[in-house]
Amino acid sequence: KTRPMLGTEYTSNSESTIPIYVSKITNAHSLQLIGLNATTLAASYTLGMDVDASGTSNANDVWGTSMSNSRAGFVPIGDSTTRFTGSITGGYTVKNIYINQPSGINVGLFGYADTTASISQIGVTGLVIGAFNVGALVGTNAGIIANTYSRARVTSGAGSGNVGGLVGVNTGGISLSYSMGLVSVGASPTNTGGFVGNTSIGTVATSYWDTETSNQANGFGAGSVTGLF
Repeated sequence: KTRPMLGTEYTSNSESTIPIYVSKITNAHSLQLIGLNATTLAASYTLGMDVDASGTSNANDVWGTSMSNSRAGFVPIGDSTTRFTGSITGGYTVKNIYINQPSGINVGLFGYADTTASISQIGVTGLVIGAFNVGALVGTNAGIIANTYSRARVTSGAGSGNVGGLVGVNTGGISLSYSMGLVSVGASPTNTGGFVGNTSIGTVATSYWDTETSNQANGFGAGSVTGLF
């Protein structure tokens, strides 16, 4: 949940009388509004610049969240019911994202990316906290991810499952991507990896994770990966 945001913060084609949801994202508010409804979740986007998401941990911003309160911060884009089915690219980074869902499922910048989703040329930094299917970029990915990276910290508590530095669960395809953020989990976790938690029926190609900065000796928790270094 967030405080109210103006619909005009969602940038659409102003020259058309019919809303065409092809947007250039330049701030954290317009990024959050991708998750507004099924139409916005199906649209195509570009990052127009590095996006400063530090407001997601600022109690004075629309999220009303700070590191000292229990609010959830940025709301992951898409969930298991209403998934992200569109595309986003840009060559820029979403910086200082804060997501605080210690009991959450499908937690990441994108919560659930469906089979038609395409996420490319995006980086993410900050802190992501969740319980199941947790990754800095995508919680659950069934689409295509390419040329992405994470330097964000990913944290889960005891009994967590499918936690990865970049993606929690991958049933789609990931290529040319890397993760360097710390991945920390509590006691008795299931399927934890420095890059992806569970990729049992997905593919990973030409990607890597940093064993030292992630504090994870294994790049994936479950699955068979040949393209991860």
